Amino acid sequence: MALRQSSADPGGQGDVVQMLQTLYFNTDPHARRQADVWLRQWQKSSDAWALSMEMLLHYTQTPGASPASVRLSDEAVYFLCQTLRTKTMFDFHQLPLASHESLCSQVLRLLQAFSVPGAPEASCAEAASSPSAASSNSQRDRHRAAVTQLSLCLADLALQTADKWQNPVQVILQAFPLALPASDSGSDLATGNEHGRAIALLLLLLKHLAEESTSRRVMADETVRRRHLANMGKAASTVMQTLLKLRQVVRNRKQGLEEKKRLAPQGQPRAALLDALALNDSLLRSILSCWRVWLPFLQPLAAGDGEDRDGDNAGLAGCTSQLLETSAQEQQASLALVFSDCLEVLAAPRQPAASNSPAATGDEDANEAAASCVLRLLKSVTASTQELRMRFLRLQKEAAHAQAGPGVEELSSSFSPPAPEVLEHALRDTEARLKASESFEQQLLQEILARCVGALRGRLLAALQRSGEGEGEEFEDEFDALQALTTLARVYAGVAIFLIPALMRRTHRDAQLQELVHLLMKISEAPRTRRIVAHALEATAGGSEADEGDEGEEEALLVIEEPMRFWMKLAEAAHRAETAFSACALRGENKGETPGQKAPARGLDAEAPNPDDAGQSIEALKEVYTHLLRECLLQVTMPKRVAAAALSSDYDAYRRAILDCVEDCALLLSPERASLVAIDNLQQLRRRQEEELQRVSSLGASLTPAVAAELHQHQERLLEGALVVLAKLCSLDTDFSALKQHLQVPLAAISVVLGAEAFPVHSLPLLHTTIYARVAAIDLLKELLVPLVDDAAALQQALQMLVRQLLTQTAGPGAGEQGGAGNREDEERQAMIQTLHVNASRAVRQLCVAAKPPALHPPLVNELVNLTIALANVKADEDV
Repeated sequence: MALRQSSADPGGQGDVVQMLQTLYFNTDPHARRQADVWLRQWQKSSDAWALSMEMLLHYTQTPGASPASVRLSDEAVYFLCQTLRTKTMFDFHQLPLASHESLCSQVLRLLQAFSVPGAPEASCAEAASSPSAASSNSQRDRHRAAVTQLSLCLADLALQTADKWQNPVQVILQAFPLALPASDSGSDLATGNEHGRAIALLLLLLKHLAEESTSRRVMADETVRRRHLANMGKAASTVMQTLLKLRQVVRNRKQGLEEKKRLAPQGQPRAALLDALALNDSLLRSILSCWRVWLPFLQPLAAGDGEDRDGDNAGLAGCTSQLLETSAQEQQASLALVFSDCLEVLAAPRQPAASNSPAATGDEDANEAAASCVLRLLKSVTASTQELRMRFLRLQKEAAHAQAGPGVEELSSSFSPPAPEVLEHALRDTEARLKASESFEQQLLQEILARCVGALRGRLLAALQRSGEGEGEEFEDEFDALQALTTLARVYAGVAIFLIPALMRRTHRDAQLQELVHLLMKISEAPRTRRIVAHALEATAGGSEADEGDEGEEEALLVIEEPMRFWMKLAEAAHRAETAFSACALRGENKGETPGQKAPARGLDAEAPNPDDAGQSIEALKEVYTHLLRECLLQVTMPKRVAAAALSSDYDAYRRAILDCVEDCALLLSPERASLVAIDNLQQLRRRQEEELQRVSSLGASLTPAVAAELHQHQERLLEGALVVLAKLCSLDTDFSALKQHLQVPLAAISVVLGAEAFPVHSLPLLHTTIYARVAAIDLLKELLVPLVDDAAALQQALQMLVRQLLTQTAGPGAGEQGGAGNREDEERQAMIQTLHVNASRAVRQLCVAAKPPALHPPLVNELVNLTIALANVKADEDV
């Protein structure tokens, strides 16, 4: 049954076209707003279904023969296609049940018509061979956006009609036979680009079909969603075989085109070959994108197959196991090809997209698609292996219970236990599948580990070393290099997360794993070494800093986000293992397999490392995390541009990521050991600053106030970062007894920051830097009050430094006489110094609470009284 034809007269179509003309081409804003409101209301009506379809079908049949009053512009065609897609998402309940099938057929007809303009009623093969097909590229390209909307509409229809349309993949494949050549040789693609365009459209449909299946924007019932996901799972193997066939065709065609390009002379034939190669590369990217979205629907060595066999089908178990094993091996071979293709794409230089390709619109970056495929495939395989491992352990427990016989505690189950022979067979079958799954997982991990320290390593180092325009030939420009670095960082970190069990056992003796960790460390250093964030850690000869540059915190965060997640997970795993081994050692036990318990062999993902190997690997990892902590201390330093202004949200997120990494380092190293590293860094920093001050002092009269202020700001910036990290570490469960003899170093640094008499109230950039440094010093002082509560002299010194902050005036003279700009700067000064006052007042309160009675001798009490009198004469905030 077709969609109900619109009851509107031709004037109804004319009204829609007139409003679309007004919306897109009228220069009167009021008229355009009225047209927009009218069209939105029309889109919500039930008549929009039939009228949109009627107008589009009429357009595809006679695109140039319509009356001028109803002739559709390209914008109108897009609007009508978008209307169908939107109504499929939100207003599908308006359609009668009998019209669902016809709607799917009509959308497919529109897709066929727009993909082969000029011959909508002919078959795809006839249209491709007709003379008009060669001249229709420009018309086809005009409607790329409309085709995208129709593709999304078809995908949403497959979701909405999942109960009846149970095999949308098969219908789509049958609707576009031109995209499926009869052979894998690729010879039938060499005659023109029509086959390539048909493949591109098919890949677009398959990609959208998978993407929309999980979209929550489509208003569909949960039962229908579950049915659709089940349909997609059943069709996943068909899609995989289709993609593999297309992959082979496109790869063969690329080889042929490369050979022809090598022999072709300059001129028009070579230009056509270059266009064909660009289209071919675009198809490869589209295939990768399809693999990326369909991988979640594939189940390598699916753990659910044949899980609960009872006595009724036990006789077929052997045959079923053989079929499952054969199917699993075929699927593994296919997935291994996908895996290798993705790794080749990641290692190869980036190819430019084909601007005249039908897949160019919204064309996904090949490296991003390949990276997503690699990580999703690893996740799927490891999840399947883990599920099989859990089932194997459960079956072991049930088999042991069955062998024990009566007299043991019954397993909690509402079902009668299976026969022993059934359990034994299920146990053998699951063990065999587990071994196969672990073997496949190990194969993939070993392959990608070899690539990470081999072919991919060169591209990663090229992206890391590029620091400006015109350097090297690996990348087109700086943006291209940074995008490649971000993608490779995601791949390296994701692979390393899967290799954490191996890192726990073999870091101390495996050269490949050591190189992987080394490369991840270089990626983590990239914001500093590659100057994505200009930290300017060293002052220039004149005391100033060449720190100016664009904000790079957002890009830096994208680069280090996944490596930081890896460092967190590795630290947690190593800490858990070390804690478990320590507990076993205290009990006099040796961690290992339970006597008599049969366990399957494990590969790179072994969950029970040998305590000796794990101990040596953890010690090696602690050295790595010590280096990582020192790197965090360098990166936490504010760039001059940031320190001289209010903190941006991008920099705040970047610094939080660095401080989270500091906490991860402390988890593995222990807060005390990490604090000692930070104190040592602070001591070296103070030594360098004192040497710099001595050098500058020797300049004598040649040292201008401006140079001195720049040098002071530089030193405050460096101290601020070191103090922030140390305060973070001291806020953890730190045993200060191990740090007591080293506390003079941070106390001396606090005295340098809080004891300075000069306060730059007239220079906003210097004031920002000073406030940040003093707030950091106050935060550290609050953390150090615990070990200082018995030291009256230290408490009095701390109180004096805090009093100096509270007595700071908030406004400079003459600030309010400069007009609006002066008032704004004065308000900013007051807000910044008010922040300092609040932090100092809270520290004073904490000092009074923490101090023990013996330490509160008369001089300290007198100091508090004088502070109260002084504050009474100063306009202070209520919090202060």
